[in-house]
Amino acid sequence: MFDKLTKSIQLLAQLATIAIAILLGVAVTQHYFVRPPVATTPMRYPDQAPYQQVRAGTKLSVPDVDWGKNDRTLLLSLSQGCHYCSASAPFYQRISQQLSEQKNVGLVAVLPQPVEAAKTYLSGLGVNVPEVRQASLDSLGVVGTPTLILVNKQGVVIDAWRGQLPPSKEEEILNQLKCGTGEQCG
Repeated sequence: MFDKLTKSIQLLAQLATIAIAILLGVAVTQHYFVRPPVATTPMRYPDQAPYQQVRAGTKLSVPDVDWGKNDRTLLLSLSQGCHYCSASAPFYQRISQQLSEQKNVGLVAVLPQPVEAAKTYLSGLGVNVPEVRQASLDSLGVVGTPTLILVNKQGVVIDAWRGQLPPSKEEEILNQLKCGTGEQCG
């Protein structure tokens, strides 16, 4: 009797293992091999021409920003009311502190709100930014806030990061700002 019960339990366990393996196989196949087609048209806003997200190699133009006064400039593209911008404030505080000790990388905040409102917002976040400018974020190719854009002294995009970033990416960015492009830090 005990031997028969053991064999029944083993058979049920084997059948359950096979069923789970089949379900996992189907899920993996659907995830990796059966995907809906990717949209090939650029994103559009109603009544606007197509535009693309900011990319490396793009030349930016922000009114009253002199790219040439620093080797590189980091743009903080933020917007009041952006939950992810507020949640990222400790990271922006670290950037501000690090860049205040460096002289080769400038820091500029670009917001769609008027400059005074933007300064009040940044102050409320505890983020000290020496230059604050008002500009349309779509004119920069920014499709969502927060977006960080690193540009060279000609205003050409070196790199860009969008959204609230994980700690590992934050450290990578801080290291890139500290070491410079192409340099290795120890």
